Amino acid sequence: MIKQGLILLLFSTSALFSAEVSVFGAGNLDSPNPYGLTQSEKKILETKNKVETVDTTVRVVKSDIQLINERLQGLESIFEGEGNKLHNVSLSLNKIDAQSSKNQTDIESLKGVVNQLLAMQEENLKNIAELKKAIGEIAKQSDHINKNYLSRNEFEKNMQQFVTKQEFSSTSKQSQPTQQTQTQTQSLQFDGKSNEDLFNEGKALFDKRLFTQAIPIFEHLVEKRFKPAESNYLLGQMWFVRKDYEKALSYFKTSALLYDKGYWMPQLLLNSAISFQNMKDIDNASKFFNTLIQAYPDSKEAAEAKKLISK
Repeated sequence: MIKQGLILLLFSTSALFSAEVSVFGAGNLDSPNPYGLTQSEKKILETKNKVETVDTTVRVVKSDIQLINERLQGLESIFEGEGNKLHNVSLSLNKIDAQSSKNQTDIESLKGVVNQLLAMQEENLKNIAELKKAIGEIAKQSDHINKNYLSRNEFEKNMQQFVTKQEFSSTSKQSQPTQQTQTQTQSLQFDGKSNEDLFNEGKALFDKRLFTQAIPIFEHLVEKRFKPAESNYLLGQMWFVRKDYEKALSYFKTSALLYDKGYWMPQLLLNSAISFQNMKDIDNASKFFNTLIQAYPDSKEAAEAKKLISK
């Protein structure tokens, strides 16, 4: 009984002492809670703690650096994408710049065209002003023209006063009974030639003033109604040169009634006026002079008419 009590007491004491710090662990720097350290050991422990703190800090920094690197890689990827975009934008800007240069050239060209058009417009305005002035002058002269202009009806009326070819032929038959026979003989001579050839032959003779040979040709052409207006005019011219003014006026009249737009009209009007003048028919002469001057003011015949009127 006593022996069991002693054993129990021994175990109880051992358990009690096991709860207290053992003197055998003093100075152990690897212990979670070191004790019994000397000053040197404390410095070592302090340094060790600092190193562990620095090591922890380094690990944190490394982790942060890794995180930053990852972020930098992401940013690099973003920057690379943006760089590509910027490159594309740069190419677009270059194209725009090139197009702008072309557009600028086109604009300069258009400016040149516009300036030319403006100059033309200014010139046109000047011309319009001159035309207005000329129209004003024409308006001032309109009353004078209306008073003195020989109308076509009046012209035809005056022409009707001439001796007709039929009248002339009738008179010629009475005074020259052999003329018809001569004309018939000449007509037979012309039958082998075309009217065009005869006209050209007659014109050549007219230009050489060989009227005796030319007159029968044009009389034949008038009878055949080939270029009757011009053929009558040429006959009138030849009789005018021969100073047979009545015959000349007869042919002039027929020519003008057939066609009053021919190239010969200024000369026809002038020679008609002169014929009247030489026949002492001053009234008709004056009318024809005025008609010539008003209808063909820039012609040399009109200038000649003015000189004859002023005498």
